[in-house]
Amino acid sequence: MAADLSTYILTEDDLSYWESEDPPEIRATRNPDPRVLIALLDNAPATSRRTYSANAFIPGHITQRIQTPLLAAIKAQLPDNVRTLLSRGADPNGLSLAAISAYAGDFLRFRDQSGLISAPREEVLKHISTPQACPITVSEIEARNNTICHFWSGSDCVPLDHYKGGDGITALEEACKHPSTEILEMILSSLPDISFWTSMQADISHPATPSSLSVSNPLLCAIKYGQTHHLRRLLDLGFNPNSMPLACCEQCYSPVMATLMCCDPPNWNAFSLLLAHPATDRNLLTPVTKVHALHIAVAILSSPILKRVLDSGFSLSAVAPTALGHTLLHLACLPLDITHVNIFQESIYNSAHEFRQLSPLRMQNYILFDADEARPQPTDFFAAQAELVHYLLSQSPDPDALLAAQDCHGNTAFHYLAMHRTVNHDLLESLIAVSEKAEDVYYDAQNHWGWVAERLVRHGEVAEVDVSKKFWTTSHTARAVESGAVVPY
Repeated sequence: MAADLSTYILTEDDLSYWESEDPPEIRATRNPDPRVLIALLDNAPATSRRTYSANAFIPGHITQRIQTPLLAAIKAQLPDNVRTLLSRGADPNGLSLAAISAYAGDFLRFRDQSGLISAPREEVLKHISTPQACPITVSEIEARNNTICHFWSGSDCVPLDHYKGGDGITALEEACKHPSTEILEMILSSLPDISFWTSMQADISHPATPSSLSVSNPLLCAIKYGQTHHLRRLLDLGFNPNSMPLACCEQCYSPVMATLMCCDPPNWNAFSLLLAHPATDRNLLTPVTKVHALHIAVAILSSPILKRVLDSGFSLSAVAPTALGHTLLHLACLPLDITHVNIFQESIYNSAHEFRQLSPLRMQNYILFDADEARPQPTDFFAAQAELVHYLLSQSPDPDALLAAQDCHGNTAFHYLAMHRTVNHDLLESLIAVSEKAEDVYYDAQNHWGWVAERLVRHGEVAEVDVSKKFWTTSHTARAVESGAVVPY
């Protein structure tokens, strides 16, 4: 049905604006009556306080979303309003380069996170002497000794949900989160910047472009939101199937990795589509933590998923430890998240610094207590964990060496099993029984804090649960540095 294009008379409510509500431009773009937006942009009287523009910018903060009329219209899936905005000069990137740069500045590696205030990326870089693309540094490894974080990301990087919905903030990325093909084609036809997403680049271009400064990309958005038809369209247009958002190099990942880590169950349609592309690199690593797609597959803790990935042309033998020294076996034994770690025992608290959860949630989203009572740790993953661990050992040319491998903290797979609030004793005992060498590792291999796995198990069994422990505020770094234990991997 054709839209009613008769003249719309703006009301006082259409023009009202209080700081606690969305401004008129955003409300109009969400209105399914396209006449409201046309009237606002073409006929609304300008005042000393404001004019009404297709490029109005509403900066977000931690609890709000960065908004422009075009982004709001795309999110509302209203093609008439998208068309109106583009015809009246809306930036096809959805945001100005300055706005994208300010947001990207929050995600710079080595930046001072205290009192985080958005500033242009170029300005923040003036105060950072270390190149963004350099290998992981000693100071970054030392910093991990003061926290517990995802194995695949930096220890103090700004979460991708720093702004609500802020992981993909350009117009094309927003279009890829939603089903409308009509809107996607309108955005593509308006010629937004896609240069970084269609090329093979190891670093951000100079001068920077909107696509190079995004902390996501259209392929990732299409995968995360299940819009496989958009993914297919973008690949047909020449988008790089290996493209990673280097503007957030500490926590970026490839499209193939996204099909596994951002979708539950994995997005196998997108996975197959990417693997069928001749340019897809099966051995691609993340730039800082050096994580491989098989590291992601193992962290899911599912032998069937891992085997399905291996059947698609991946090889276990091609996977080296991550930049933190994590082998596939380490990852299979890591606690899921901080609620699985026995943080009530100081020796374990000091030793645990990574977990295997893939979802980039904020730490405060983890709930350990109901009132003053600790929630029990789930154990329903024990059987899957045991199956996966024994499969990895069966595929290893040297199982003893795999069990003895120590990461950058000196932890073995035994240490990580021992860190759980509820230990998978059946699996632990079966690994000790693998060989005399394996038993020696369990009883004798010390991590950088001087603890062997066997002692951690015994300590965990007598840990007293409390809502507060004095040692939770103790810094681990000074001790580790003084002992010479912290070394770059």
